[in-house]
Amino acid sequence: MTSDISISAAGRSPSAPPSSGNAAPRVHPPYWIAVALIPVLTITLLLGMLFSYLSQPVTLLLLGSDRRSVEGPSRSDSIFVLRADPRQGTIRGLCLPRDIYVPLQGLPVRRTAKLNAALFYGDYYADSQGIPAARETVSNLIDVPVNGTVVVHFGLLEKLVDSIGGVEIYFEDPVMDPQFNCMLGGRSYALRFEAGWNYLNGRRALEYVRLRKPDTDFGRMKRNRHLLNVIIARLKTPSSWMTLPKLAPHLPAEIDTDMGLLAWLRTAWVFGRCASNGIAWDSIDKNDLLPGKLATGAQVLLPEPGVLKEAGRALTGSQTMHLAEVGRGMRDTVSQ
Repeated sequence: MTSDISISAAGRSPSAPPSSGNAAPRVHPPYWIAVALIPVLTITLLLGMLFSYLSQPVTLLLLGSDRRSVEGPSRSDSIFVLRADPRQGTIRGLCLPRDIYVPLQGLPVRRTAKLNAALFYGDYYADSQGIPAARETVSNLIDVPVNGTVVVHFGLLEKLVDSIGGVEIYFEDPVMDPQFNCMLGGRSYALRFEAGWNYLNGRRALEYVRLRKPDTDFGRMKRNRHLLNVIIARLKTPSSWMTLPKLAPHLPAEIDTDMGLLAWLRTAWVFGRCASNGIAWDSIDKNDLLPGKLATGAQVLLPEPGVLKEAGRALTGSQTMHLAEVGRGMRDTVSQ
């Protein structure tokens, strides 16, 4: 009996699990369930990637062009950098003086010039390279990646303001330029805005943003920011939405951009989510810029070391803005 037991034990495989009468059989899910899970998981993954993509901040370079002819290169008369962060629900804006004297990027040659000339020289040296040159120059100056660039010609501003029924701007004191030139006709004329509320149609709004003589380019930047705030406030009203389709035929001729359709949709989505809180503006303080004069006699501004990088950190929210103005709608007061 002893040998029978030992033989039986020796014949059992050492790796075989002990048998149990209570062990539950392994259940395999039906094949169709496994097949159905594949598209569900794929769609879930894609939606997660899309949500993550749409939740990232978008930095937009907005340039106002002083284009005097359809063919020739143009300079950027106004330079804004806008950053929308959907995670915080904020839009921050930075105004850059067009006369700061900086190294230009994205050109086939090394060149230092006014910032507004990046758009001009990019197109001058290589056709259709003005936008990449301006984008790379601004991104390098403030050390912030720029996701897209939009160049708005002044004709669109005039049509936009007319389409929303004009705007109202408040002047604390009368403002006059006896030798104003708005580029449209090429001839100078006397321009005047009275103290108090002034109704501006498209033509008057264009004169307002190009007005420079009464103060400096810093006053002009302030007026540009203010008009942009007023227009955005008007665009939030349902009555203005009905007039926007009228602008569609003019967009191809009045806007240049380096963004494709998907980038446009993403930008519209992100800025639309953050637009209700207005724009917190920052600008380079004129005390941080040194006046200079080139051999040609042109007046330029030389930024103090680190000032532009500091402005970039304020734009991304990593540093407190030292000069902020939050857009609060149409009744902002402009000190002239």
